[in-house]
Amino acid sequence: SFASMGQSIRDSQERLMKSGVELANSEARFRDFSASASDWYWEMDENLMFSYLSGRFKTTTGVDKNRLLGRTREEIGNPGLSEEDWKKHIEKMAARKPFRNNVYRQTKRDGGVVWLSVSAVPVFDEEGRFHGYRGTGADITELKETELLLHKNQVQLKALLEDAESSRDLLEEKVDQRTRELQQKSDDLGSVLSSERAMGEQQ
Repeated sequence: SFASMGQSIRDSQERLMKSGVELANSEARFRDFSASASDWYWEMDENLMFSYLSGRFKTTTGVDKNRLLGRTREEIGNPGLSEEDWKKHIEKMAARKPFRNNVYRQTKRDGGVVWLSVSAVPVFDEEGRFHGYRGTGADITELKETELLLHKNQVQLKALLEDAESSRDLLEEKVDQRTRELQQKSDDLGSVLSSERAMGEQQ
């Protein structure tokens, strides 16, 4: 019925408005979290072996720093990057280039999940000899969760927009159909009345 169709559109509009507010809040949180500071510092030597990890490394990542010290990134293995990003990361280090915001997912021993972002710059002496890397790491879990929530809200908002558009099109189709039916009945009634008048005139 038209009443239920109208209610469906109103419900869609209310959900749309609610999702819009949630989306705006998520975007604000995303901007705030993106300004967060680094949580730990690290260094590699000229052989690309980890030589230093600051105290907050284990607290943040849940990984004992002794698992990394004295080993290269390749020996430790891919921390959770995509195969393409991992390959690019290794190539950059081999070329002694800086890298920024390598993001990966880390599962702690207690089952907790953290999202980490790592950046670094190569270190050279005055004569241009490579001495390793110096970098930072940050826990961006809240930022990443906000990003995922933002994406989810965008998907929901898109679905609601499509639903509202579909409901509007359906309502317009129903109205057009009903208008045609009423016009047909009016035409039929006009034909009947015309016939009756013609018969009356003949008598």
